[in-house]
Amino acid sequence: MYTLQGGLSLAFCQSPRLAPDLSHNVSIPAHLYLLDGTNTLEIVVYPGPTPSHAREGGRAVEAKGSATARLAAYMVGDFTGAPNAPLLLELAWDAAQAEPGPYPRSVQVTRNLGPLFGRWGWESAEKLQLDTATIDSAANVLESIRTSLAASNPEVLLRLATGKFANAAVAFPARPYNVLVEQFRRVVARDASAPGWAFPPLDRERFDFRLVAGGRLLECINRDWRPTLRTAVLSDGYPKYYPLLLCRIHGEWQVAI
Repeated sequence: MYTLQGGLSLAFCQSPRLAPDLSHNVSIPAHLYLLDGTNTLEIVVYPGPTPSHAREGGRAVEAKGSATARLAAYMVGDFTGAPNAPLLLELAWDAAQAEPGPYPRSVQVTRNLGPLFGRWGWESAEKLQLDTATIDSAANVLESIRTSLAASNPEVLLRLATGKFANAAVAFPARPYNVLVEQFRRVVARDASAPGWAFPPLDRERFDFRLVAGGRLLECINRDWRPTLRTAVLSDGYPKYYPLLLCRIHGEWQVAI
């Protein structure tokens, strides 16, 4: 199992945005974000105000805090952070040792990891332009998923995410494709039975979509750094988020990751 740890921003990963004055320890499965061969792990320090402007600014800040990002391989049953886990990539940033200068600032490490899971289908997707037509077209896809899930129906998302589930079956061989699909159906049925299940209308004024993975993927994210597709606030006090990376192959939108 490959796990990313820390506050990080991969080249195309919906990664956490962490406040420097708080302590965080975030771990996510990284399998679907890894490519055969060269991979880069990155921390963007003091990013810009919104996702699509994360690298913009050039502003002076009183830097504080530190961050570490690791890509580690774990055996089944291991806990993240286990000292015996082989580290594939690791980098760190510490305000106490940082050179003075403007932010945002990128800290990266790159390494050839060799063959991993094979070539993902989305690697052959067309390169996108982040223009009004692309945003409107992607928003229509999100709306079809939103109305389907609001009606407790997972089938629209499942159809669009066929490639994603197929990739997941390769990355997690203990869970075949059919098992993953049925598991998702059960999760949607369970979640939709909870009180207050609803999806608010999409608000295009809050969109902050950005191109990642060399322009082949579109991250559907809002200005608040959270996925665009989300439920209303549920009984636990939080919405349920559906992070989506879309690609377009032969003119058709798909959920890539």
